[in-house]
Parts: sequence; structure tokens; C-alpha cells
Amino acid sequence: MKKKLPPFGKRLKERMRKGFYSTNGVNIYTSWNMGRPYSHCITFPPEASPDDYDWSFLTGQEISLINTNGNADYESLKELAVLLVKSGVKSVGLIDVEYPLQCFVPKVKGIAA
Repeated sequence: MKKKLPPFGKRLKERMRKGFYSTNGVNIYTSWNMGRPYSHCITFPPEASPDDYDWSFLTGQEISLINTNGNADYESLKELAVLLVKSGVKSVGLIDVEYPLQCFVPKVKGIAA
């Protein structure tokens, strides 16, 4: 079954298809009001599950996952951050009003000596 894009994801995916990429990465907000006005932002609804959406169009992007008003469950946001990294994003910075900044990056398979 094909998953739907997150809210405002269609708009961003279309812009990316045309060659537009934000120099500051992509912001994912848990607030509808923050995601709506900006073309480089999408929304992760606080009541949603990370598995509800197709995140693959964000492959290669740097992501800021922002819970500005504390309305989303922190564990769900961490689950989304891990899912995004597994989907191929460069990194995820999880910003929450009640927790310190956390960064999620893909594992390094080997380090040259």
C-alpha cells in the first residue's frame, strides 16, 4: 500500500522535483501554523504515527524536526528521527522545548585509519 506524503509534503516534493532545495535544509514542525506558510517546511501532526507517511522524498536532505510548543510526544519524535535517517536523510536535529537538542545521523560503517 502506497503511503501518503506528510502535510505540505506534496508542495515541497514538487518544488524539489523542479530543482529547488533549501540551503538551510527542511524543517518539519509539529504545529500546523508553522508548516503552512513556508514552502520548505512540512508538518508532522502530533497525533500521527511516523509510519503513516512516505518520507522517502527527503532523501539526502538535512532535517530539523521542531516541536516548538511541546504538543507532540517526544518518543514519537525520536521514532520519526530514526525513521528519517533510515530513509536516507543526511541528518536530523530534534529540537524540543523540554529536552536538549539531539542529533541523529546514519551510522558510519568504517573509519579510515
